[in-house]
Amino acid sequence: MSEAHTQVLGVTNTLTDLPGEMWWTTALGKQYWAENVAALERGVRIRRIFVYDTLDPALRLLLDQQQAAGVEVRVVHGDALDHTLHRNLAVIDTAIAWEGRTNARGVQDENVMSHHRTEVERLTNVYGRCAVAAESYPLQPDGRN
Repeated sequence: MSEAHTQVLGVTNTLTDLPGEMWWTTALGKQYWAENVAALERGVRIRRIFVYDTLDPALRLLLDQQQAAGVEVRVVHGDALDHTLHRNLAVIDTAIAWEGRTNARGVQDENVMSHHRTEVERLTNVYGRCAVAAESYPLQPDGRN
């Protein structure tokens, strides 16, 4: 995140989190969040879409925390997306692409960072497809904005 100068587009897939354990609460997740906060303080715009199954209290707390810090938070239920869009990704300044890839069991086991234009465009497209289906957070009580 230290390489971000203007914008980060992100998709966080919470469907792969283990029950009661969110990646954001792990040591690595907390470190990444600290880097996000530093980027926000430098004026970097962060837009993040959370793919979820249930907006439980722990996830809502995370979304509230990120939104309060300045992240533009949107949410989309996993059923509203083609399963190929259930990704963890970040596109930094339209120049760097990161993707957390999962194995057959749905466990993230590979981190792929690329400066290759094709990968940046592919993940920007995935973000865009998720954004079309995503809703602003917080949702209204009836589930709509």
